[in-house]
Amino acid sequence: MQLKATINIMTYARYAEYMANKVDGISQVDNTINILSCFSDVKKSELYKADIYSLANLEEEIINYIGNLKQLEEPKGVVEIDGKEFKFDKTLRTLSVGQVIDIKSLGGDFFRRPNYVMAVLYKHPDISRKEASELFIDNFPIEEYDAVCRFFFLKYRNWNEITLILNEIQKKLMSSQIGTTTPTRYTSWLKIFREMWMRLQLWVMVLFYIGKNSSLKSKNKIK
Repeated sequence: MQLKATINIMTYARYAEYMANKVDGISQVDNTINILSCFSDVKKSELYKADIYSLANLEEEIINYIGNLKQLEEPKGVVEIDGKEFKFDKTLRTLSVGQVIDIKSLGGDFFRRPNYVMAVLYKHPDISRKEASELFIDNFPIEEYDAVCRFFFLKYRNWNEITLILNEIQKKLMSSQIGTTTPTRYTSWLKIFREMWMRLQLWVMVLFYIGKNSSLKSKNKIK
C-alpha cells in the first residue's frame, strides 16, 4: 500500500485537535497511527495493515514538516495567495456581529473547517468568503494558522483578568465618586465605557470560541 501525506490547513488542524486532546497511557504505535491518520486519507484500519517501512517513511515526512515549521510570535495579519492579499485586523475593530455569529455557528466543526474560520478573519475586498475558504484549504500558511490559534488562546486565557478590570471600571463609574465630576464628563466616561464594553463583548464571543477550541501547546511537535 502506497501512503502519502497531504499536509495543509485541514490536516494540520486535525493534528492540533488530536495533540490538544490526547490522553496519557496510549501506546507509541497507536499514537503514531493516530497522527498519521490526521495527515492522510487512509483509514486507521488500513494504516494498521500497512507495512512498517511505509509507515516509517510517512512518519518521517510529517515529522520533518512539523519540526521545520517556523513559530511566529504573533500572526502577521496578511496572507498573500496568487498575488492577492488577505488581511486580518488583529484589533477586531472591523469584525461585525454577523461574522462572530458565523464563526460560532460552526460549533464542534472548528478543527474540521479551519479554512472557513480563517476566511472570516482574513478578508479580501473582491473575494467572497466561500471562495476564500476553498482557496485557503491548500494555500493558507500553517505557520500563520498556528499563530492565529495561539493569539486567540492567549487572549482567551487572560479574559478573567480583563473581566476583573472591567468590573472595577464599572464600579467606579457607577459609584458615588462620579458625583464629583461634571455631568458632561460623566456622560463622556459612560459613553466610552459602553463602547468599550460592546467591543469587548465581540472579543469575548470570538475568544471563547476560537480560544477554547484551539488550546494548542506552545508548539506542537510529534513525540
